[in-house]
Amino acid sequence: MNHRIFIILLFLNGIFLNGQSQTTRKELLFDGDWKFCLGDINGAEKQTFNDKKWRDIDLPHDWSIEKLPNQETGKVVGPFSKESIGSTATGYTVGGTAWYRKIFTLNPKEKYNITIISFDGVYMNCDVWVNGKFLGNHPYGYTPFNYDITRFLNSAGKPNVIAVKVKNEGKNSRWYSGSGIYRHVWLIQKQAVSIAHNGVYITTESISSKSATMKIVSSINNINNKNADVKILINVIEPDGKISQTAETQSKNYLW
Repeated sequence: MNHRIFIILLFLNGIFLNGQSQTTRKELLFDGDWKFCLGDINGAEKQTFNDKKWRDIDLPHDWSIEKLPNQETGKVVGPFSKESIGSTATGYTVGGTAWYRKIFTLNPKEKYNITIISFDGVYMNCDVWVNGKFLGNHPYGYTPFNYDITRFLNSAGKPNVIAVKVKNEGKNSRWYSGSGIYRHVWLIQKQAVSIAHNGVYITTESISSKSATMKIVSSINNINNKNADVKILINVIEPDGKISQTAETQSKNYLW
């Protein structure tokens, strides 16, 4: 039986407002040019903190697989230590506390209204700051999370600092978990009228060897406090890159 597989590669080409097309969302991979320091450092969350002596790294990063200092045969070999608090629960690797920092500047030529920092995974129990303002704590190491940082940012063209404190202490529920920002980080910018973050649902209503019916639901946010005509264009793209289906939906005088 020949089952045809459909891939939704780009289901929202854009939102058309009052008859004019504009880019409503920009997603930037935020993995490069971070600073890292192993240990609990007082004041590292502050924008004025001097991190020039910290290590330069790119993400994803896992400090638990790095070679430990004071190598000693039978006790400390590579990243493994018999004195590991987690012992067999962590594969005798060492966790602890560490900091990550990154300086970034928004482009003044790009006019976006909302900025979100999104983490695919940090192991574990991390605190996040932007420009010295505490955003929140995410204790679990295997789930993604994000923060709307719009109101904490400096005006476009001026530097901003994001600081992340990671604590991986004691035994863990996996044989090896790793430590640190071990998955990708994204900077997401959006227009005032845009698709809500994680605001798209796709379900398969029916499927056979020849066809499938999909249901696509999208939530749109409008923070302009004024009406906007919104049209969403949906393309379903096959593995060979050809568009198999196109659909549009439109709303007049949309205000939320």
